[in-house]
Amino acid sequence: MTNKRPYWQVAVSLLFSIAATVGFILIGWKLLGFLMPFVVGWIIASIATPVVNWLEKRLKIRKN
Repeated sequence: MTNKRPYWQVAVSLLFSIAATVGFILIGWKLLGFLMPFVVGWIIASIATPVVNWLEKRLKIRKN
């Protein structure tokens, strides 16, 4: 099977892929500063959930 796709189409496709990847990384880097407090809060909540459940069961403390 021979490939009849011209080289310029491959080059343009590769260029768009690289540009999209770079754009995604730059936008992600900017959003990381904005979303970091939410990520840290989610991690703290994930760590605290078993402790809270244990305290609720063991010491009969109700969470509201």
